[in-house]
Amino acid sequence: MKTKTIVPIIICIAAAFLLYMNLNVSVPEGYVDLDAVAAQSQLAQSSDVQIIDVRTPAEFLDGHIEGARNIDFYGKDFEGELKELDRNAQYFIYCRTGNRSSSALKLMHRLGFTKVWHLHRGIVDWKGSGLPLVK
Repeated sequence: MKTKTIVPIIICIAAAFLLYMNLNVSVPEGYVDLDAVAAQSQLAQSSDVQIIDVRTPAEFLDGHIEGARNIDFYGKDFEGELKELDRNAQYFIYCRTGNRSSSALKLMHRLGFTKVWHLHRGIVDWKGSGLPLVK
């Protein structure tokens, strides 16, 4: 009787694991997801990184990472502004929580950008780690 109950449970667990592994798509080669502390370390070691904040101008003015350029994800020509950038340069991209910047990453990949670091959980993680912002 116990084996009749255990077998379906094991099958469900195995199916859930396989589904999770297929949904956990890795970022493209040259793209790296970073938490705030790792991101700050990478930025401190690299002088040629272009930092892009994809939040709104109001969010940007409320506090941003030093050296960041604001390209509003919701702006009317977001894709056009990205197209003007050097696709072979190193970029560091972030938003508030990682949602908009994740979408921006997909667009950057489609446009042929080759080296992008991503603040995985956004500026919320940066602030939560006590890291500095510029106003």
